[in-house]
Amino acid sequence: MTTLGVRPKVGGPPPAPRRSRSSWHAIANGVVLAWLALTVVAALVRHDLPMPRWLLIHLFLLGAVTNAIVTWTEHFASALLRVPAPPDWWPVTRLAVLNAGIAAVLCGVSEGYAGLAVGGAAGVVGVVAAHVAVLGLRGRGALGGRFAHVVAWYLWAGAALITGGTLGGLMASGRVPAGWHERLHAAHAQVNLLGWVGLAVLGTLFTLWPTVLRTRMVDGVGQIARWSLRAAVPGLALAVGGLLADLRWVVVAGLLVYAGAAGLALVPFVQTLRQRRPHTPASWMLAAGTSWFAVALIADAARQSLSGLLPLVLVGFVGQTLLGALTFLLPVVLGGGPGALKANSAVIERVWAARVVAINAAVPLLVLPVPEWADRAGWIVVLAALAAFVLLAVATILRTHRPSPVVAGVTAGVLLTALAVGLTAGGDSSSSSQTVAASGTRVVEVSLVNMRISPETIEAAPGTRLVLRVTNKDAMQHDLRLESGQATPMLGKGESATLTVPSVTGTIDGWCTVPGHRAAGMTMQIKTTASDAHAAHAPTTAPSTAPSAAPSTMGHEAMGTGQLDMAADPSPGWKPFDAALKPAPGGKEHRLELHATDRVLEVAPGVRQTMWTFGGSVPGPVLRGRVGDVFTITLVNDTAMG
Repeated sequence: MTTLGVRPKVGGPPPAPRRSRSSWHAIANGVVLAWLALTVVAALVRHDLPMPRWLLIHLFLLGAVTNAIVTWTEHFASALLRVPAPPDWWPVTRLAVLNAGIAAVLCGVSEGYAGLAVGGAAGVVGVVAAHVAVLGLRGRGALGGRFAHVVAWYLWAGAALITGGTLGGLMASGRVPAGWHERLHAAHAQVNLLGWVGLAVLGTLFTLWPTVLRTRMVDGVGQIARWSLRAAVPGLALAVGGLLADLRWVVVAGLLVYAGAAGLALVPFVQTLRQRRPHTPASWMLAAGTSWFAVALIADAARQSLSGLLPLVLVGFVGQTLLGALTFLLPVVLGGGPGALKANSAVIERVWAARVVAINAAVPLLVLPVPEWADRAGWIVVLAALAAFVLLAVATILRTHRPSPVVAGVTAGVLLTALAVGLTAGGDSSSSSQTVAASGTRVVEVSLVNMRISPETIEAAPGTRLVLRVTNKDAMQHDLRLESGQATPMLGKGESATLTVPSVTGTIDGWCTVPGHRAAGMTMQIKTTASDAHAAHAPTTAPSTAPSAAPSTMGHEAMGTGQLDMAADPSPGWKPFDAALKPAPGGKEHRLELHATDRVLEVAPGVRQTMWTFGGSVPGPVLRGRVGDVFTITLVNDTAMG
């Protein structure tokens, strides 16, 4: 027999105590809740914020959701890989740098500081790249487990955020050609929502869903997870590449492949659902969120765009999934034993049924064409439900953990940063549009309304840094493009964007690129105060004649000559347009061939313009028929433009 003796080591410093898991989750999820609270506040004061729609989306997605994904993917990866948590300094540093980058993006874009926005985007991308690199390196030496392959979903989700963040940084730089802005914007939305959020959620549901339902995992989940990921990533890459290349059939193919992969990944979800129905608040929220995700994928594949689906995606899918996951996970990770778990769950789950029913009843009101009062009521319900969750979640954390200096410091930092965004972005727009800051920056509120750009003329001292806050107040879509290259995306009703001219050095023309809108008078000019008096008071309603200001094939703008004199008499031989409506011709079917031609016409006394005519006239001929008649029109383009 051999005796082995174990002698404790004598001397040496004791190991540094590690921060408990529950304390860390109180900090990290406190930051998530802070961003959710700021989303509610921003929605309530949105009329005082620049780019309110953009800010709301990014406060929620970039602030709350990105923090939650980074925190919880590390948590699940450590559990699935069976490795200890990383050193304390890493998650704290990551949290600080990530939220500093997020704050820089929000401030930079909303205030028109391109350098700050690009730096913030680089910070966010860098943090996520380091996060997935750490996950990958820790996974290589781990023992692994039955579901270790799920971590691959998190790695590819991080790659999607790196791609989407890079595209966002390019757009924020203001150096992207106007023709590329819509492509980058669409690709940015798809890769972030379907990649960063979608892949992370799908990967997590393989293990989280049966855990929430408190039932066993179905057989074959590992193989399904691997197969579906191998299809989802190429499908998403194909869709994003098609959007950048403006190849719609490639986009459709990619979205269909991604939707098929997501459907395959949800097979275990449905099989588990058949084993046991939802019976807890978290399970109902996750089930509803996943259902809306499926609806969004089908609609996205049909439309090749998420622009009209954002309320469904943000509220129905992302919002409910985040709230459902936190409802289940927060009481678990806060610790305290079975009694504390039960008590914390009771707090965070209060009035859950009313909140779930209200959110899912509101989603159709936010997407479908309903009266304005119904849409507003839907948003009020959603914000009330979100605010209630934030208050209950904060109360849950405070039951177990008193706010430590770290928690208070991080949360206060997030709140103060966002408050700074609101204060610098808010204020009286009328005064801001007339004030030049000491730094030489001038902010001007620009409205797109009634087929006009207001103000039509902006005067600034040479060298002024000019920030234009552009808001579309029309029912139809408009944009604003400057001759110097800056351009907004296409803006719907109530949407805003910011353009920044680094230094005003001369006259800069601006116009709306929607076909026909520039010809209808949607133009503006930026002038230096050094311009002569005649130029400063020249009419700005007529389209510019500068060749460099004309888009290549859009707008069919009139190229005018002559000065407009409102008191002048019509030229000899001029005839007014006959407004009398001729009788309708007989018969049920009417065939007509119209030739589009370029003709120089007199549009006002002494003013002649090259017009795009239909049948030789502007406006074109009036076609009259009776209800039920069929018009067959052949259009022949005899003009010099496409």
